[in-house]
Amino acid sequence: MNSEFLEFKFTHKLAHFEMQMNGSIPLTGLTAITGPSGCGKSTFLKVLAGIVKAKNANIKFKDKIWQDQSYFIKTYKRPLGFVFQSDNLFDHLSIKKNLEFAIKRSRIKIGLCEIERLLEVFEIHRLLKLYPKQISGGEAQRVSIVRSLLSSPDLLFLDEPLASLDESSKREVLIYLKRLRDEFKIPMFYITHSDYEIGALASRVVEMRQGKIESIREFHFKESINLSNYIESECISYNFDLNKSTFLIGENVVQFSGKYIVGERYLINIPIDGLEILPNISKRSLLVNSETILV
Repeated sequence: MNSEFLEFKFTHKLAHFEMQMNGSIPLTGLTAITGPSGCGKSTFLKVLAGIVKAKNANIKFKDKIWQDQSYFIKTYKRPLGFVFQSDNLFDHLSIKKNLEFAIKRSRIKIGLCEIERLLEVFEIHRLLKLYPKQISGGEAQRVSIVRSLLSSPDLLFLDEPLASLDESSKREVLIYLKRLRDEFKIPMFYITHSDYEIGALASRVVEMRQGKIESIREFHFKESINLSNYIESECISYNFDLNKSTFLIGENVVQFSGKYIVGERYLINIPIDGLEILPNISKRSLLVNSETILV
C-alpha cells in the first residue's frame, strides 16, 4: 500500500445500525463525502480525528498509526484541522485574538510569512479588529478555516462548512475553498449534500449509506457539468457597497449578487429566461439570476 493514504477499519454502534467502515483514501485534493442524512458521515470524520473512539479500530495516516488495538493518539496530537458547520469562534475575543489563540496551540511554530499569506489569501486583514458578532456568516467561516490552518495541519476535515450559510455567502466561501485546494495543497475531507459543491471542488467522491462505504471514485469536474449550458468569463470588478460582481461576456456587462475574485475565471450558467436588459447603460447590461461553478 502506498504510504500517501489514510487507511481505516472500524465498527461503531449508532442508534439504528452499526457502522462497518473499511477502506483507504488518497491524501490528495479534496475528497467529498456524501450520502443520506444520518448515514454516519460526521461520525466517520470524528472517528478518524479521534473525537469519537471506535472499538476495534485501525487507523493509519501515511506510515503513522493513529489508532489500533493497543494504541491511540489523542485528537490534539493528530496533525489535522477540523472545520464544523458553525464557526465556533470565541465571541468575547476579537478576530485577531481568535487567530492568536490558534497560533499558541499550534503543534508547529508557524512563520510570520505563512500567517501573512493566509490572511491575504482569505482576505482577513480588515476583520482583525472586529468581533465574531460584527462579521457575516461567510466571513466567520473564512476565519474558522484560517484558524484551523494556523495549526499547520497535514489534513483538513470540513463537516458541511457551508450548510448554515445563505446562497451568497456559500458562493463567497467556495471561492476561498478553491484557492485553499489549489494554492496550499492540503488534502481535505469534505462532507456535503450538495452536488454543486462537489462539482466545484471534489477530486474524488466517497458515497456512504447506513454506516458503510458504497463507493470511492475519482471525480473530474467536467463529469458533473453539461458545458453547453455554461459560458466562461472573467470577473472584471466588484462593488463592495452594492455587493455585486461584474463580468464581461462579449459586449454584455453582466452583474451578479455576491463577491467573486477579480481576475478569476468562472463557468457561468445563464438561463435564457433569466436575462433582463437594463435601460440607460452605455453597453447592453444584463442582470442575471444565476449560479456559477468555480473552475
